[in-house]
Amino acid sequence: MDQIDPHLRTDLFESLHNHITAVVRRELAAAGMGAVVLAPRELRIRAGKEIRDVAFESGVSAATISRIESGKILNPSPQTLAAIAAALGVPAAEYREAFARYITVVSSSRMRNGA
Repeated sequence: MDQIDPHLRTDLFESLHNHITAVVRRELAAAGMGAVVLAPRELRIRAGKEIRDVAFESGVSAATISRIESGKILNPSPQTLAAIAAALGVPAAEYREAFARYITVVSSSRMRNGA
């Protein structure tokens, strides 16, 4: 990936992000939760921060943040979520709610797809 033109890499990331966002919004709507809830990754992107920046500011590893954002960690500690929220400059309750709704959607999607 280091050999890919940085502009192309940014375009690829934005395209992938837009696709994932659309899927999450559809899943939220299908789960009856509406499309107004931002997923944890969207909160980070809205704050204009890279995972490594949030990791540095929160003291939570970049790997853990990535796994939280991708739904691979289903039950992070309240302290971890609060530290990430503080690094993003959002209220801890808002981040916890975004995470809880996102995980609900991810879990129900996995159950429907047999994962």
